[in-house]
Amino acid sequence: MNTQRLHQLRFQQLAMLVELERTGSMRQTAAALHLSAPAISKSLLEIERILDATLFERFTSGVQPTLSGKIAAKGAAFLLKELHHLQDEIKAASHAETIIRVGAPPFIAQRYLPGIMAGLLEYQPAVRLKLHEDRAIPLMQALLEGELDALVCSYDSDDTTTSNSTLRYDHLFDVRLCIIAPKGREDLLSADAHQLIHERWVFPTRHTVIRGAIENFFKRAQLITPEPLMEWTSAVTGLNLVSAGIGLSIVPEVILKNPSIDSETEVLEIATRDVGMSVGLISVLNSQNFRAALLRSLFDLYPELLIRVKASPP
Repeated sequence: MNTQRLHQLRFQQLAMLVELERTGSMRQTAAALHLSAPAISKSLLEIERILDATLFERFTSGVQPTLSGKIAAKGAAFLLKELHHLQDEIKAASHAETIIRVGAPPFIAQRYLPGIMAGLLEYQPAVRLKLHEDRAIPLMQALLEGELDALVCSYDSDDTTTSNSTLRYDHLFDVRLCIIAPKGREDLLSADAHQLIHERWVFPTRHTVIRGAIENFFKRAQLITPEPLMEWTSAVTGLNLVSAGIGLSIVPEVILKNPSIDSETEVLEIATRDVGMSVGLISVLNSQNFRAALLRSLFDLYPELLIRVKASPP
């Protein structure tokens, strides 16, 4: 490949590669980009000449990306996302702002990020966060695809070196979780994982940070996590299900201390040993993303941001 010819690539051609892979059709790609099918065909030949590779196999029914084509389309999508973000930053430049795209699971976003964001605005008013809430797995995918600059998310502190070698983990704080049982189950106060596995459970939905914590609780005891009777998406719902006697569950400690919880919701905290999760700033390792580096530096410069998070009321 002649790298000197890469500057000949146009952004419209990057969009064309993305559309061709998505649709598998020159006709549909032409319609999406408001071009003719012959123009798409000619432009594809030009890209293949510049990159010195066949990117798409042509068939009467459409086109199919080669391995090189998939790599090119993925890179094109990344560059286009960066271009859109650059456009946002240019718009914000008139207000001297830097936009950092941060992803977080709902529990962390709702409970902890408001304090962090308020502190950042106080110390660095020129920094603006664009928050995206989702489950951990889609967030991780968005980070790796360049749609987000960093995550504030839970992670397995014992497995950060092997789980994904492309990611950097900077520890921020720990969240204590409590295993709870219906009132009257004092027999479980000193129960361990081998005893609790035989109880009925109501769990958070799969691929959530709290679900991962209870799975790790049983995993550390070399046990398979039991199948729950029910699953919930709100920790308050989980608390109410336990109070109704349906089964055991796990909720953040701050939920139990929340004064807004109905006083008639009675549960018993068991498994007094530490059960929790580490929350960190997760970014792509060795990335040239200055926004992730800026966010890390802000946490280093203003450690009181995290003190404020830990001390804030539920």
